[in-house]
Order: sequence, then C-alpha cells, then structure tokens
Amino acid sequence: MLSDKKATEWLESIGRSPRFSRYLNIALLLFLLSFFFLDSSKYRNNIYYALFAFPALVFAVAAVWRKDFGPCVFVLLVYFLGGLVAQWLAGDAVIGLFKHQVYLLLLLCGLTLCVEQSVFFKRAALVYVGVCAVFACVAFYKWQYMFGASDAFPRITLYAAAANPVHASLMILVGWVGFWMIYALPRLLERGRFAYLAGFCLMLGVAFVVCLVFQSRSALLGLLAAVGAWLVLGRERGLSLLLVGVLIFLVMATGAYEALLSRGGSYRVEIWQDAITRLHEDCSWIAGCAQTGNSLYLGQFHHAHSAYLSILVDTGLLGAIPFITFAGIYLILGVKTRSPWFMVSLVGWAGVIASSNGLVDSPRPLWIYFWLPTLMALLDYRRQPKAQGIAAL
Repeated sequence: MLSDKKATEWLESIGRSPRFSRYLNIALLLFLLSFFFLDSSKYRNNIYYALFAFPALVFAVAAVWRKDFGPCVFVLLVYFLGGLVAQWLAGDAVIGLFKHQVYLLLLLCGLTLCVEQSVFFKRAALVYVGVCAVFACVAFYKWQYMFGASDAFPRITLYAAAANPVHASLMILVGWVGFWMIYALPRLLERGRFAYLAGFCLMLGVAFVVCLVFQSRSALLGLLAAVGAWLVLGRERGLSLLLVGVLIFLVMATGAYEALLSRGGSYRVEIWQDAITRLHEDCSWIAGCAQTGNSLYLGQFHHAHSAYLSILVDTGLLGAIPFITFAGIYLILGVKTRSPWFMVSLVGWAGVIASSNGLVDSPRPLWIYFWLPTLMALLDYRRQPKAQGIAAL
C-alpha cells in the first residue's frame, strides 16, 4: 500500500506529465467543438465530465492545489459562496449551484495544466480557431444566398448549440479575435506596419461580418469592448484607431448597420424593468428571488436577459457585491498586466450585458466565450503579474 505522501506525489507526477497535459488539451478541444456538432447537451456535458473534469479531479487537483492563484481567484470563491448562501436563504436547494461551481473550478485546474505544455495548448487552440473560421464562412455563404433570394436581412442559425445566433456569434468571435490578439497581431507588429495593417483589417472585417450575419448586437458589444481594450492597452494605437474609424465609416455608408437594428429592442428594457420591480416588491434585496416557481418576465421570458442583472435578481446583494469586487479586481489586474487574454475575455464580459441567465451553470456556450478566456486571464495574472501576459504561448 502507498502511503498518503507517496500517493499524493504519484498523483502530482501524473498531473504534471507532458502526456497528461496533451490528453487534457485534446479533451478540452473535443468539449469545445461539441457545441458546434452535438445537438444533445447531455452528450456535450458527458464529454466534459468524463474526459476532462474527472481526470482533472483525480490528477490536476493534486498537481495544482499548492499553487498561489492570487486575490482574484479568492474573491471569485467568495462570490461562489455568496451565491450559495443567497440560495439557501431564499429557500432553494444549493446542491445544483454547488455542482456547477465545482465544474468551473475543475475547468480552472485543468487549464492550469493545459497551459504548462504550451505547444499542445497552442495546437488545440489553432484547431478551434480553424473550425470557427469554417463556420464563419458557412454562415456568410448562407447569409448572402438568402439575402440575394429575398432582398431582406436574414438571421443565420447553425447547428447544435450554435443554433442560437447569440451563442454562435460569441463562440466564433472569441476564437477568431483571440487568435489575432494573442498570436497573430503581436507577431505581425514585429514584421512592420503594413503587415499589422493587413492583419488588423482582416480581423476586424471578419469579426464584424460575424456580428452582421447572426444579427448579434451582443457580439458587437463584445467586439467593441475587446477592440477598445486593444486600442488602449496595445501598441500602434493611432493606426488601429484609424482602421476602426474606416470600418465605422464603411458600415454607415453602406447601410450595413440596418441589419443589426432590424430586430428592434427585443424587449430588453421592459424585461429589466420587470426584473427590478419583482426584486423590489416580491423578493429580498439581500438574498434575491427564489429560483423555484418563478413566474415569467413579461409573461413570456424565462430569465432577465442580462447576466449581471440576473446575479442581482437571483442572489441579491450577497452575490452581487462579491461579484462586483471580483470584476473590479479582474479589470484592474487586466489593465495592469496588459494581458491579451484579458482583452479577449471582454468579448464575453460585454456580450453578456444583454444576454444570458447568470454566469454559473452547467457546461454551456457561456463557458467558451466567458469563462474560458476569463480563467485563462487569471492564469496569465498569476504567471507573469508584472509582464505583458503570455502572448508567447
């Protein structure tokens, strides 16, 4: 029989081995791609549980439990705890939320080992970016075909989780923009301004087309946030700002913006007003609203269509205050370190302003465009707190 110390050392040795890191990267890639190809959420979740989360629980936790993740992760845990307390006070069962929190923490543990063997992580990331580019081309082909046939702005849907245009656009956008901001643009800058100019134009143009064909204003908000951070924190600010101005001029001159306005306000303001009224009149500002048996917003919508408002409504100030603290520390560290993953994560942070039902849930597309880049940014802060991020991955 192995002693406890030897057993722990054995688990840690496996968790830190290059082969295990390669395996985790492959498992992570399969999980990410399943959102585009598998229509059943049960199958997608099982891929995560069996191929990634369980090995992370057995090996990765043993290999990373002594690591110092810094204050931001600590405040994230406080936010998780606040949500549990709020649900308990509201009379809801907490076991479901607790499981979802554990799943996210296992994702953090697994990512910690994935990036230690950067070459494997980079290859998996490039495969995901390639798939995103293919689906962007497919969506544009369908869009121009339908537009030519009807002379009206169509809203494209794909398959599986990407059947939701908001999810599809944000999943594609975080991969596409992430590739350019983390890998391509820094290297093009070294080759000269012309190379950077061509790459930035390609990134920006394709990203806007993605927003256009899916008619996703949430994706447009995410794109603006990420590009804005790049302008403020990156190099060649003047040239980048000029290119953004040219794109805005072209969008206005060609009337392409009309496709994004064709769906009106989508009842967002009315939904938010109803959510605040319910919180004030029927629930508790401290613990929020009970999750079981809630009536529909405006009589037809199942959630508040804003991740941040949902945190306040569902968990009250017990969940909202720790989350605001986490968000504040996260933003400060992102600006301080100039982490490229921080810039990419803003696609998700801005994208959920007017979409999503909270942030902590079982595996779903939100994990790809919000939690994955956010957790990667947290690892970036820990690895090089005074440097310029891990763009060299």
